[in-house]
Amino acid sequence: MIKGYCFINILLLGIMLCIFNGALADGTPLSFTISIEKDAYLEGEPIIVTNALTNVSDAELMIGEPVGSFSQYELEWLDGNTKDIPKLCRDTAAISYDHAFKLQPGASIRSLSSLMEIYVYGLPVGKYSLKAKYAVGTRYYRCWNGELWSNTVKFSVASPEGKGKKAFLIYKEARDLINKGVDLGVARAKIDSLISNYPDTVYARHADFLKAKSLWEEVIDGKQNFEGGIEEFRKFLSKYPDSPYWSEQAQQLIAIGLFQLGKKDEARIEFQKLPEGYLKQTHLEKLK
Repeated sequence: MIKGYCFINILLLGIMLCIFNGALADGTPLSFTISIEKDAYLEGEPIIVTNALTNVSDAELMIGEPVGSFSQYELEWLDGNTKDIPKLCRDTAAISYDHAFKLQPGASIRSLSSLMEIYVYGLPVGKYSLKAKYAVGTRYYRCWNGELWSNTVKFSVASPEGKGKKAFLIYKEARDLINKGVDLGVARAKIDSLISNYPDTVYARHADFLKAKSLWEEVIDGKQNFEGGIEEFRKFLSKYPDSPYWSEQAQQLIAIGLFQLGKKDEARIEFQKLPEGYLKQTHLEKLK
């Protein structure tokens, strides 16, 4: 088997761990696990991964900012050639801030990530295994150093049928245009058609999200279209209130857009709606 590697600075997970009280006991003080929502997906359907880091020691740990540490996903195509999977690797440098978080014994910190952020053109039909690595370099003074491999999860990707297949073809055309940054108006018209004709398919929600994000990222007369994106993301949140990963992403982009527009009081209110964690606190620190 040929294994594919891709680094991604995922939200919990590019974190460094510092000892809060005394030296660590013998053995690894942390457990790193991943899980997915189900074990069978349709082609092009987003795959959301829950990442969990747990303090399994008897000592309180301090979790600091992600200074250059990354989590690595290792995806293996069990019945195909992994190197043939079209992907985009994102290796974004992390930024350090002055605050950190305490992780009590037995407590966990979790985040959600989407494989669509790496494999932006989707995964081919087939069977897969996935695991992740959390690593911290040796240069961090008084910090736990080393690497942790998660458990392995397996899943399959199948071709959609019937209405699902028709919806997927529209979704794929729109997604590919947005990923390439071309003909965005055409892409959004295709998404509107998909949502109107196939609202109950697995593609409708993510297509709606892509539409809002394409407006948020679009540059009009030299300015990024934050207003249009914010309006569309608000509609998205109203339409899909029970979508943990997508709701969090939409909420974050609304808040960042307001911040970029100079509407700091409104941005502060929106950032307050994010789950507790360093991302939320980092932005709130900027707004003081």
